[in-house]
Amino acid sequence: MPGANDLRKRHCIPILPWTMPLERQEALALAKQAGDWIISADGKKVQKKFEFENSSDVLFFVNGIGEIATAEKHYPEIRNERFLVTIVLTTDQIDGLSQNDFILAAKIDGVADKM
Repeated sequence: MPGANDLRKRHCIPILPWTMPLERQEALALAKQAGDWIISADGKKVQKKFEFENSSDVLFFVNGIGEIATAEKHYPEIRNERFLVTIVLTTDQIDGLSQNDFILAAKIDGVADKM
């Protein structure tokens, strides 16, 4: 089974009008590959929480996510509560999850791994 490194090597692709959201089982498999991200009950979002020891680490992490999101043209929701950062991913164009969400999730984990 491919892992996070395989997802990290891929790039997000444009979502075409006829693209369908991922089926739950496929999303669950990709969530596990990406680094144990959690899929919402409705299957439309995936999220993960990252905890840090100080605000400098939070800023470094969020800036790294910003660089990746800009390069991939796929943007997460970022919530910051003191030293806890919650990342939420979805593909708005299809009102659900696409492979882009898991590619970005794996790359976000890659930023966290470097810390």
